[in-house]
Amino acid sequence: MTAVRSPCPRARGSAPISLRTTSKTSRVFRSPEMATGGLMATSRAIDALFHDWDAPDGPGGAVAVMRQGEFIHRRGYGLADLKKRVPWDADSLYPIMSVSKQFTTTCILMLEEQGKLSLDDDVHMHLPELPDLGATLTLRHLCSNTSGLRDYPVLGVFAGSRIEGGYGFEPAQRLIFGQRSLQFPPGKKYVYSNSNFFLLGLIIERISNMELGEAYREWLFEPLGMERSLLAPDLRDAPKETVQAYLGDAESGFSHWSCPCFSFGDGGILSTLDDMMWWEKALDEDRLGFPGLVEKLETPMRLNDGSLAEYAMGIEVGTRRGFEWRGHGGGWKAYNCFRLRVPAKRLSVVVFANRRAGTQKLALAVADLFLAGTVRGFAGEYFSSELETTYRFHEEEGVLSFDCSGLLGELTDVPLVHDKGDLFRPGEAARARWELEPDTTFAFERDENGETCAMVVGTEWAYDLRFERMK
Repeated sequence: MTAVRSPCPRARGSAPISLRTTSKTSRVFRSPEMATGGLMATSRAIDALFHDWDAPDGPGGAVAVMRQGEFIHRRGYGLADLKKRVPWDADSLYPIMSVSKQFTTTCILMLEEQGKLSLDDDVHMHLPELPDLGATLTLRHLCSNTSGLRDYPVLGVFAGSRIEGGYGFEPAQRLIFGQRSLQFPPGKKYVYSNSNFFLLGLIIERISNMELGEAYREWLFEPLGMERSLLAPDLRDAPKETVQAYLGDAESGFSHWSCPCFSFGDGGILSTLDDMMWWEKALDEDRLGFPGLVEKLETPMRLNDGSLAEYAMGIEVGTRRGFEWRGHGGGWKAYNCFRLRVPAKRLSVVVFANRRAGTQKLALAVADLFLAGTVRGFAGEYFSSELETTYRFHEEEGVLSFDCSGLLGELTDVPLVHDKGDLFRPGEAARARWELEPDTTFAFERDENGETCAMVVGTEWAYDLRFERMK
């Protein structure tokens, strides 16, 4: 893969920030019709999940799946605009709302790589007019939703506004800058707040001397081939072809709903299914900004007490069927979307909807079609005579965990993350509870009948420790 240089923002007197990308020769995605065998069956199973959306006269959505770098499902369901009878497709322009947050944090990481800021900078270094809040508040706290700042849309409601009534940039800024205290000490816990990403957007603009939408375009959208994506803080000013949203249901009927709420670095991007899949491909291939940026983006925040938050840098963190996933949702009332990535399986799912919908649940259900059955057959009791230790593995809701009863102590419910085949590793959740080395592996062995008969655990300094299956 050949790295190229792309135009990047300049702060006054600065050198350009480097981007890595590959040239894109085609906008063609592999469609379900091109799939064969198991892929065709899986595509039909995905269609079944969205059967209720696939009506000729109602709103619906769009879904895309990428696995191992291949686009294996890409389909629209229902209408993107009922009045104009425009069907959903992969080029439908859609407000991804809070999914925008990871684009904002990516820009912050790129500025840090250039030496223009540090995640550990006090926010007041870049926003000196922000009042003293009684504690040191860093950019890292903003990026990880651990700042203690109150959410500005909620503050707006408390100040007498209706979120749907609409207000612009200056009132939003006034609400945030009017705070004189925090809800909790920075880094104590994860509490979602749009105020964090509003401030990050301001910081990007000040350091780059560019408008935020211009920074998104030059640093991310253009280099990655996200040709239609743009920043639209007020949906009332969005392009006329933007997907429309609807409340109601098929039985009672659907009514048009407009969203006049304001957003900035916290949720103002419009994108398409095609564009978002190029974003997923860049994440999968680590082609954002500089080598290792994706890892920084997706690493959970460590809180003050040493535990890990369920949030990274504008990205949610979770586990499904023993696999760690990274993703984020976005939405308000009738606009709902979710993007999901399972790094160990190189699997990405993006779901858009222009109706009320549990898009996170649906995205996980799509992922289940590719993860199902991966942790079966490992449950049982395994004993090491060398360590005088027993591991009891058990599976629940697709997650393989174990209890350790050892010579020197006991542990319970240590979750593992599936790597490939019969190989598992401790994920962030396991390492937060137990001092396991990051390269620790749990490899199961099978007998001639295909049944698991042993488990071998090891790391660089102590490997090939064999546990025989007892029952």
